[in-house]
Amino acid sequence: MLIYRRPVVRHKRDHSVSEVAAPSNVLEGCVGDVSVIAGLMVDKAVYHLPLYRQHQRLLDSGIRVSRSTLLNWINKGIELLRPLYQAQWRYILQRVGLHPAFQVEELTPRVCKPNLRIIF
Repeated sequence: MLIYRRPVVRHKRDHSVSEVAAPSNVLEGCVGDVSVIAGLMVDKAVYHLPLYRQHQRLLDSGIRVSRSTLLNWINKGIELLRPLYQAQWRYILQRVGLHPAFQVEELTPRVCKPNLRIIF
C-alpha cells in the first residue's frame, strides 16, 4: 500500500484551509493501488494462492479489507486487462489466418532403438 502525505495549509488572511490534491488513481473510487491489485492477481493466478489465504495474509499484516472488496479489486483488474487480451487474441487470429481452430501437428513420434536414425 502506498501512503501519500499531503500538506494542509491554513491561510490566516482568508481563514480558509487548503490541501494538495491526491494523485489520480487508475481505478476511480478504489482505495487499492494498481500494484496491490496486480499482486493479488499474480498470487491467485501464478502461485495458486486462494483469495481467503491472501485475505488472511493481509489481516496478519494489519490490513483490514473484506474478502468481497478483494474480489471486487480483482474483477476491476480483469476489466483493465480485457483490452490487452482482446488485442492479443486478434493478433493470434491474424497470424493463423483468421481461423480460430489452430493447426497442430498431431503425429506421435515412433519409439525406436537408440542407434536408429529417422529422417523426415
